[in-house]
Amino acid sequence: MAAKLDSSDTSSDTDSESDTDSDDSSEVCNVVYTKGESKIPFKIWLALNRPSETRRDEGYRWVAVLRPEGQKTDDDETKDLHGLKESFRHHILNNKPVNYQIIKDLAIKYNVLGGKWLHFTSQGGKVDHLWSLIASSVIKDDIPCYAAKVSAHDDDDNSHVICIYNNDFTNNDEVLDAEKAIRNMGLKGRLMYKPDVYTYLGIYAKNKWKIKPFLMISQYSLNTGSSVIESFV
Repeated sequence: MAAKLDSSDTSSDTDSESDTDSDDSSEVCNVVYTKGESKIPFKIWLALNRPSETRRDEGYRWVAVLRPEGQKTDDDETKDLHGLKESFRHHILNNKPVNYQIIKDLAIKYNVLGGKWLHFTSQGGKVDHLWSLIASSVIKDDIPCYAAKVSAHDDDDNSHVICIYNNDFTNNDEVLDAEKAIRNMGLKGRLMYKPDVYTYLGIYAKNKWKIKPFLMISQYSLNTGSSVIESFV
């Protein structure tokens, strides 16, 4: 296995049908390949770190790839998570309305602009195949996304979630270009788009403000050979 890194993203990305608790344990680690920094050849790293064989009960949470030169916003030096959360907390304490526009404005103010397309898939060979396609495309710069991650195998869950990150959820063209590139890899299952600010502020399914936990859902039509995208904003 590749070297373990302490998890810096301890928030859950969950399906609209259910929420899971965040895992804040210091024992949880990620397996990360960073282009230009990791020493092991990428193909070997990929073969050694299949999501079907990287287990949560061994302390792993995610397998991830990162192409730093593609990350243009939302980096650790410029985003202000503390300011974001404090402003949101004061907003709630003052009984002000909470909606998408309010959250978007806070995200812009504190430079928390990243977002991700999510796809849920089954365990075993299917997740390994999809992950190989997606991770390779990120590292090769074949899609307009700077990172991707897949959840580790969990005996208590028969699925994996794959998250594919772009820079700016407020840039609709960028979000849709990412979706198109993912489809061009051959992925035909349901995709859901979620801004990172929703994760940081705890906007999940059944939240008290009745905000949809995703900005878009993309379904692939076999009849037309194209995506059908529903937007909630």
